[in-house]
Amino acid sequence: MGNDFDPVYTDGSGILRNRLRITDPDMLEEVALAYSDRVALGMMELGREGIPIKVSGWNTELLKNIHRAMLGKIYDWAGEYRKVDIGIEYDHVAYEHWENVPDKLEEVFAYIRKHRCFMEMGFADKVKNLALVFGMIKNLQPFRDGNTRTALVFTSLLAGRCGLVLDYASLDTENFRRAQVLARDGNYNPLVMQFAMMTFDEKDIPHLKMPKVLVSRTSDDIAEMVEGRCGRSSSLKTRPVREMDR
Repeated sequence: MGNDFDPVYTDGSGILRNRLRITDPDMLEEVALAYSDRVALGMMELGREGIPIKVSGWNTELLKNIHRAMLGKIYDWAGEYRKVDIGIEYDHVAYEHWENVPDKLEEVFAYIRKHRCFMEMGFADKVKNLALVFGMIKNLQPFRDGNTRTALVFTSLLAGRCGLVLDYASLDTENFRRAQVLARDGNYNPLVMQFAMMTFDEKDIPHLKMPKVLVSRTSDDIAEMVEGRCGRSSSLKTRPVREMDR
């Protein structure tokens, strides 16, 4: 079981605590999606150019820094692991118990380091391992919000490390969603196929875009609002397990 209190919620409101003092959940989600879209794409572009994220080594701090970079101007708890059990409401899925998340993520990164970021592997094995890493991070849901984007950006940086580029925009939205669900249930083959279709050698770099499954109504107005103050709801939105109709 998780904690009885989710520390990232505003007391009694059911709204994620945010720096912008937004109290409407739909507005908060749209703002967070729009702003993190811009930052995520920027980090993928930086990674493509070989500019490193400021962290020593391929470890869990890199994942935290990515999450903090994307959402730190929205949430003061960005970069912190969740401290509550969560699940998907409509099909009663419960994710990994929150206390196990740090150790599980350490196992993922130990695997990455053991295989030297897959740099010495052939193309097919690189694709398989990128899909595996993305699926494991995504399905651990280490943070209270923004997990898919964090996994996407990290996997893009990891792909760049082994000489590949991921073109998420080339994916079919529904098939990508379905592959993630199947990976959650232990079947990674469809996710590997999705990665195979969007993975290119770095010499054939496509124009990077965020995948349609994630793109929100990004606007300059939203970005300006976030920068100024800080100087549609997803069907996969996670909620504390205790709140789910079990």
